[in-house]
Amino acid sequence: MNANSMVKTIALTSVLTASLCAVSGMSYAESSAEAHAEVSYNASRNHAGLLNYCLGKGYIDANAAKASKARIASQVKSVPSNTKAGDLAEEKGKKGIWIFEDGSDDRDDRKLEDSATRMGTTPQGLCKTLSLADTIQ
Repeated sequence: MNANSMVKTIALTSVLTASLCAVSGMSYAESSAEAHAEVSYNASRNHAGLLNYCLGKGYIDANAAKASKARIASQVKSVPSNTKAGDLAEEKGKKGIWIFEDGSDDRDDRKLEDSATRMGTTPQGLCKTLSLADTIQ
């Protein structure tokens, strides 16, 4: 991995961490272990949906999507009793919507293409980075 790819991966990891809080509408400081587990679950569902979106657009191949989903699933420690928010997060991902939190109390659901532009990459590049992510935390 070259330095430019590493910087983008670090930036993506930071964005994914922030998006964990966005799914539940809580600030990072307010999260408890249980709440963090729920937020992590919901974010992983959004990530899985985004991978489906990327696959459907032809930005990644089926093997990359499958491998990434398996790595992400292995990171989820528990499934909340109510999976409704996770279902919604995954559906948004399938539509190319990345649930994102910019650090304020305002949740910002962004199109993957807009996120790619803000990160200085292409939708294909962002999808490839998402498919290589070992974790959503």
